[in-house]
Amino acid sequence: MKKYLKLTTNDAIRHFILKDSTLAPETSGEIWEKLNDLDKYKSEICVSIVIPTHRIHPDSQKDSILLKNCITEAENTLYSLLEKRQVWPIVENIKEAQEAIDFRLNLDSLALYANEHFSSVIKLPVDLEKQITIGNEFDLRPLYKTRQQNRKYYILTISKQKIRLIEALNDKAVNEIDTDDFPFDNSNYITKDATKIMQDTFVENLEKEYFNDADKRFQKYYIDNPLPVVLAGDVKSVAYYEEQMDEICMVLARVQGNFDNAPLHEIIDAVQPEIEKYRKEKQDEYLSQIDRAQSAHLVSTDINDIYRSVSTGGADTLYVENNFSLNGKIVEDQVEITDQDDQDIKSHDLLNVFMKNVTDNGGQVVFMEDGLLEKYNGIVLVRRF
Repeated sequence: MKKYLKLTTNDAIRHFILKDSTLAPETSGEIWEKLNDLDKYKSEICVSIVIPTHRIHPDSQKDSILLKNCITEAENTLYSLLEKRQVWPIVENIKEAQEAIDFRLNLDSLALYANEHFSSVIKLPVDLEKQITIGNEFDLRPLYKTRQQNRKYYILTISKQKIRLIEALNDKAVNEIDTDDFPFDNSNYITKDATKIMQDTFVENLEKEYFNDADKRFQKYYIDNPLPVVLAGDVKSVAYYEEQMDEICMVLARVQGNFDNAPLHEIIDAVQPEIEKYRKEKQDEYLSQIDRAQSAHLVSTDINDIYRSVSTGGADTLYVENNFSLNGKIVEDQVEITDQDDQDIKSHDLLNVFMKNVTDNGGQVVFMEDGLLEKYNGIVLVRRF
């Protein structure tokens, strides 16, 4: 009996965006370990440096220079705020972490965390902007963003002559499978018999056998690492392939074209409009969730109301715009907003506190495109009760 299941758009989006997906080289589980480690190593002075990086050499050589400049900037700020004896062990840990980085193995961003007891470097597969943060805890926003924005999926390019399997991450090709299974050239499911070629049913059955064989090969990879799949090829071949799919899997999108010999960047470019469409639909779905919660009187927008809910385990989902920040401190169990340029070390982005409390109590943090939460001033909480 056919086990293939065609899923609704919302089902596919939910799997694509929310499923724990693989980070390279960090796994999603390891990202959470990093979050917990950074939380353990709280200190009076914590330095967080994030820079965009390049995967390709020699562009990656620029990353070393950018990081060096950011470290110098952080060092100068530390000396302007603190006594030298407080700064020295922090700078020593920063430099030690810097020296251990192999910039030839960069991904899309790099985060360096350090205080007087600890340092850590994390390479991230999402695009992040340069940022330097100094406060009494680490800036965890890059890791939370990576958790949400890291999207891995398969691309199957399909034709009657050749089938390729590609692993993709966001808008980049990570790997094209090159094994005995793929690329899968059609050398066995063809005929040169002129009489049989004239028989449409015979040729059609051969093509379906070829696609059935290809799907059995694909299922080995899907069962081992079930990710959404984009089917790319001519309409007829894609339709025949879908008919032969044996296991439940997520068809995220279908893209028309001939990709037998296309370079990877062309395949990724062809797929991206469909990926972007799903991302937008997911953002729209989030807005609908907020509207429904508002109708049920389960929405908080006041900062102190949000703080109380996240601190007491009442938070279900915290929605926040990508570049929202909440500079301030907690004074007598109240949020006290401070100026963005305030150099008080105890004043920091309270969003880190909110996010940690939400996730520690089983809630979710969702980043939204800037402007989508304008009527909520950039942040809104859906409560459990």
